[in-house]
Amino acid sequence: MTLEADAFSDLQTSLSNLYSVRLGKLIEHEEILHNLVNELKKSHTRLQQLALQETGWSAIAPNVHRIYRQGRERFYTAYDEGSDTAFHGWRKRVKDLWYDTRLLKRLWPPVMDAFEDEAHRLSSLLGDSHDIAELRHFLLHHPEEIEWPETEQKVLLPLMEHRQYKLHQQAQELGQKLYVEAPEAFIDRVAGYWKTWFESAKG
Repeated sequence: MTLEADAFSDLQTSLSNLYSVRLGKLIEHEEILHNLVNELKKSHTRLQQLALQETGWSAIAPNVHRIYRQGRERFYTAYDEGSDTAFHGWRKRVKDLWYDTRLLKRLWPPVMDAFEDEAHRLSSLLGDSHDIAELRHFLLHHPEEIEWPETEQKVLLPLMEHRQYKLHQQAQELGQKLYVEAPEAFIDRVAGYWKTWFESAKG
C-alpha cells in the first residue's frame, strides 16, 4: 500500500487550527500568565537561598547514583510492562542522566561527551515515542474536535504502532549499553574520573 504525500493533510490542518485556537484562549487569560511569572520569581528566590550541606563529589554523588539507579530500574520496567506510562517514566530519568552528564563532562571530555550524546539520543527516541502516544490518545479521545475520517484511522493507527515499535527497539539497544553497569559500579567509575580531574586541577 502506498500513501500520497498529502494523505493526512486534512488531519494536520485540523490539529494545527485546534492548537492555534487553544493557545489563543490560554493567552487571553491574564491570570494564567500572572501566576506563571509569580512561580518563576519564587523559584528564582529559592535558588538564591539554596545552601549545600556538603561540597565536592560527596555533594553530588548521591543524586547521580539515584538517577542512574532509577533509570536502570525503569528501563527494565518499561520493557516488562510495555505501557506508554512506563516508557514515559523511563524517559524522565534518561533526561536527568543526560543533564547530569552535561554537568560532569569536564571530568573526562572525550568519554563524557560520548556518554552525553548517547543519553541525548536515547532521550530523543523516547521523546518521539511519547509524542506518538500523546497524539494517539488525543485522536482517540477527542474525535469530535478534529477532522479524521475512519478510513484514515485504519491506516494511521497501525503506522503509529509500528513507528513506536521501531523506536522502542532502538531505545532498548541503546539502553542496554548506557545501563550495562550496576549503579554502584557506575558511580565508582565516575568517582574515579572526579578524583583524577580534581587532583589534576589542584596541581
